[in-house]
Amino acid sequence: MGYQDTMLSQIKRIITKMGIEGAIRRYEGDKWVKRFRTKDHLTVMLYAQITGRNSLREIIHTLKVHERKLYHLGIKGFSRSTLSDSNNKRDWRIFRDIFYIMKDRLEGGGKRGFKFMNKLYLLDSTYIELSLGLFPWAVYRKRKGGIKLHTLLEGREMIPEVVVMSEARSHDLAYVDDVIRKILPDSIIVFDRGYIDYRWFGELHERGLYFVTRAKKRMEYVVSGHLPVNSLSRRRGVIEDSEIVFVDDRNIKHYPYKMRLIRFKDTETGREFEFITNNFKLSALTIAKLYKKRWDIEKFFKWIKQNLRIKSFLGTSKNAVLIQIWTALIYYLFLHYIKKQGKTSGSITFLAQIIASVIFDSVDLIEILRIKDNEGIKNLKKKNKSSPKIFS
Repeated sequence: MGYQDTMLSQIKRIITKMGIEGAIRRYEGDKWVKRFRTKDHLTVMLYAQITGRNSLREIIHTLKVHERKLYHLGIKGFSRSTLSDSNNKRDWRIFRDIFYIMKDRLEGGGKRGFKFMNKLYLLDSTYIELSLGLFPWAVYRKRKGGIKLHTLLEGREMIPEVVVMSEARSHDLAYVDDVIRKILPDSIIVFDRGYIDYRWFGELHERGLYFVTRAKKRMEYVVSGHLPVNSLSRRRGVIEDSEIVFVDDRNIKHYPYKMRLIRFKDTETGREFEFITNNFKLSALTIAKLYKKRWDIEKFFKWIKQNLRIKSFLGTSKNAVLIQIWTALIYYLFLHYIKKQGKTSGSITFLAQIIASVIFDSVDLIEILRIKDNEGIKNLKKKNKSSPKIFS
């Protein structure tokens, strides 16, 4: 293998073959640019993500060690100011659109986990704290800054379907229509009580979308009927399955339809919950399991904050921050893509660890998918003695 077959080269080749040129042209990413074009910019930002670089200076210094390999990647020498200018001036929407191009390639074929055929989505948001002194555009509170990621996660494969970024002080409901705008009828959306709004519930119902959430403690309603609960469901925690209607005039105006309320007791913790949904087709036990599935989006947020570079930033402008976050999400999709193509059962955390350790080695991606433990990484490093110490 030659230099062009390094791990970073393969990553660049796989992503650029997904048809990202349209996104670059749409926002004139390479207009008037002779050197350090969009694909080079994306590759360098991915390198920073993969290896956890903390500053532009560190990126430039570590890449100089591999100058010849960068040349074979098609990336000619560039300075720290070139990378800084690109982060500040190249339209961040290019990186957003590349994310969605990749996401479309990943759709379908995931493990179902549930017997029903409906598309399943998990809705929530997370907050990324920013220093107001460095990021004055990201006002949150008097002494805090931040940005919020409103996310719709595909519930079977843990792939973000939609991500919308906003000021941290914005309310989740202000962006919810942008997040679910393209979701097809018969889909199921699971979310917590922070999204309860009966006007919005009515809109979801009229669009043919199902929702599952927890009931408010002082929700005013009357029981209009009871649904049967079989013995298996009772043993597993279902206490009651009821058909309800609202009695408050304002709620009736916004949501004049029947709703389902399920009382459930967690057999492990002994805690009781009340779930509400407009889905009368699935069993009460399945509805309870669906809400438990909601915690997967919390795991997703935790994973990206612990494993991706989205808590410290290489630039202070809004454009630079958004480019870095979208690059992180692109890399998250890439890890899922490789895992799916290789049909491996290993975690993406371990896959990311392997890739970081051989980023400039001539190792085939298929080869690293066969590695099962840290001993396998050591053997791979011995096999490829050309790895520089800086990445050991």
